[in-house]
Amino acid sequence: MTLKTKLSLVHSLILMVMLIVFGMALYFFLHQYIYKDIKKNLAYEAGLVRKSISYELEISRRDWNLLISIDERASLQKGMFFQITNFFNGAIIKSSNLGYLELPVEGKKVTTAYFDTVSLLESPVLIYSAPLTFNGDIVGVVQSAVNVSQFENFFKILRYALYILTLSVVLLAVVSGRVLSKVTLKPLQSMIEDLEKIRNTGELKNRVFYKRSKDEVGTLVTAINFMLESIEINFEKINYMYINQQRFVADASHELRTPLTSILGNAQLLQKVWLNKSIGDSELEDSIECIHDIVDEAERMRKLVNDLLFLARSDSRLKIELQEIEFKPIVEKVIRQVDVMPKKVKWLHNDISVLNNVYILGNSDYVQQLLLIFIDNAFKYTLEGSVELSFTTNNNMVGISIKDTGIGLDKSEIPCIFDRFYRADHSRGKIEGTGLGLSIAKFIIDEHHASVEVTSSKDIGSTFTIWFREC
Repeated sequence: MTLKTKLSLVHSLILMVMLIVFGMALYFFLHQYIYKDIKKNLAYEAGLVRKSISYELEISRRDWNLLISIDERASLQKGMFFQITNFFNGAIIKSSNLGYLELPVEGKKVTTAYFDTVSLLESPVLIYSAPLTFNGDIVGVVQSAVNVSQFENFFKILRYALYILTLSVVLLAVVSGRVLSKVTLKPLQSMIEDLEKIRNTGELKNRVFYKRSKDEVGTLVTAINFMLESIEINFEKINYMYINQQRFVADASHELRTPLTSILGNAQLLQKVWLNKSIGDSELEDSIECIHDIVDEAERMRKLVNDLLFLARSDSRLKIELQEIEFKPIVEKVIRQVDVMPKKVKWLHNDISVLNNVYILGNSDYVQQLLLIFIDNAFKYTLEGSVELSFTTNNNMVGISIKDTGIGLDKSEIPCIFDRFYRADHSRGKIEGTGLGLSIAKFIIDEHHASVEVTSSKDIGSTFTIWFREC
């Protein structure tokens, strides 16, 4: 069953119930109101008749006899009948409009007044009966009656009219409800068509359009468009991750193949040399060089594998535990480590006193690793000149800058330098490295809620400034 059919049936059912309730309420209200007024008039007229009655005792040879007579005024009400029944002698006094008919009396004695509906000449007659008393005894009954056939006919017609009206309105509601449901649900049909089009074409950039954005359908369309936007963003992220994964596997394979090839070649050479029983000085010297190459390449592979393991952990949402730490001791430790490193260019650093009493929210080991990555990178790409470390504070922010006079970068290369395995084209093959250091640095920066600014010019140098928020 379609939603249009359900809506039309529900609306029709609700309307039918409302009409039935309304019709019954109207019918019973009119019935009670009209008959209450009739009964009131009957009781009133009977009371007037009872007041006009005169009683007279007659002594006969057999027994006492009570003569009852009434004033003719009422016999006389058009459309209303009156009758008095004498329980002493059984005499019946009635209005002339009753003719030969008599109003029935329920039992020989009437103790309380009551209403009753009887059929006279196949016409419904409403009768009001009230007891007559004389000296505390019930001596008769006075009755007033009226022909209610016209009222009964009215209510019969009213019932038929309500039946027909209810059925007609319900049928009309079913038809009109289906038409109105179709019109009302047209935006939903249009929305379904738009969604089918998006599903068939796969164009997640498309959106569902709806003019009246303030009603419920508009709210639904807005929610769907937000959902499509979220799906599009997530799809782009997944696609980006998939491309990066492919690139990662290709680059990692390339980086690992070079040391493995070197290790394998050197190992084969050693195997060939040492299988000969006679080894001269030249063969021994070559063997030592091969061993050095194997150690160097193995160390390179160890660093690469460690970096890959670190990035794999970061992809699994590794969280770095942060705490309030003093910044100056970390920087001093880094400076001491750099001081003893072999260097081909000058190593400079500013006065470190600017970092006195500076605290940041971080992890000392990771901050130290972060600074060493940038400094090592600066030395690696600086063939002449200097590498300088400087410090600054500004608006509850502390910045540490690593400036070099190295090969620099084009502006187009700067957005890519934090990508894994990325290395500027002019540095590939000339400078050793895996292209993972800055990726690790970016992860540490993000985990510390810090930021990095990069300025660089080709053949002039680069400056990396890392900003931490003070506690």
